[in-house]
Amino acid sequence: MNLLYQLASRPTALVSETIALVMTVFIGIRLLLTRPPKTLTIVTGFPNGLYAQFAQHLEIEAAKPKNVDD
Repeated sequence: MNLLYQLASRPTALVSETIALVMTVFIGIRLLLTRPPKTLTIVTGFPNGLYAQFAQHLEIEAAKPKNVDD
């Protein structure tokens, strides 16, 4: 409680402590929640097999422009 009384008596210290806390939480979340990779590798058995055909269709679909509104 003594810390709360000290911070309440100095508003600039309260603001700076709050900003520091918010920044620390934001940076921590940003570091923990990393972005997914931008590449995808699919290992297929035979060059003309079903998995290879699926990978080719997936590559075509991934190359299409994305519509953000959908």
